Amino acid sequence: MTKRQPPSIRPAALTLLLLLVLATLFFGWLRPMVQQSRTLDDSLTNLWHQVLLTNSAFVACAGVTPDNVETRREAMNRTQDEIGDARKLIDARIALPTNVIERLENVWQLHDYQNEVQITADRLSAAARAAHVTFSPGVTAGLPQYSAEMANPRLLWPRLFLSSQVLLTALECKVSEVRVLRQLPSPENSDPGQIPAYVELPVHLELAGSVDSLVRFLTCLPLRGESFDAVGLPVVLTNKPSFFINRILARKAAPNAPELVNLEIGVSGFVPTPRPPPEDD
Repeated sequence: MTKRQPPSIRPAALTLLLLLVLATLFFGWLRPMVQQSRTLDDSLTNLWHQVLLTNSAFVACAGVTPDNVETRREAMNRTQDEIGDARKLIDARIALPTNVIERLENVWQLHDYQNEVQITADRLSAAARAAHVTFSPGVTAGLPQYSAEMANPRLLWPRLFLSSQVLLTALECKVSEVRVLRQLPSPENSDPGQIPAYVELPVHLELAGSVDSLVRFLTCLPLRGESFDAVGLPVVLTNKPSFFINRILARKAAPNAPELVNLEIGVSGFVPTPRPPPEDD
């Protein structure tokens, strides 16, 4: 008896079967995945454009596009590093002695401050006599004084130190006379919602002296005390920070004294914005 051969699958039927399988895979799995991918791509594109529109309000993000975002990010990172280096340089130039910073950050004590003002005034007057420099009446009265209207009286501590250092610099430079010392208000912050990194503490100063002494005084103001030797200035002020000049007026004192010059100058010191103390009285 002859065995019966199994029916063979025709090529046309096999092709049709494969087409059915591929169609099932396409419509059942691949097509939904493609559609989902397109939907996600559209969502991400919309989100990206929203980010660009939002960031357009910031100057640093102006002009950012999908094509240059990586370049701009690297540039901003470099700028951040440069700002950090500049901040370190500024902090080193304006650094105040530890005892002044401690008083600035501690609870305000009016009695302690008033005692320190009197001690400072006496020391400055004695130093002026020793240097043969005339202090006009009321110069030491221009040292910072407490007022109940002050928003942050703790800033009086660095103000007192900075004022004394300005006067000591004038004495060390051998000016002839210090006529006026007047405290000026700190500039108001232009953005109330942002805490400034530094507080400016300006004073107005009027003095008289020879051209050489006044030039020496102006040269010393931006230098720290430890830098005087490096530039050949015979001035000894170990704790002096850098000061910044914001306006200056110089004129002859009198027609018959051409060697004597009157100087009016605005001088500012800076201090990092103090942290809140543990508790204020």
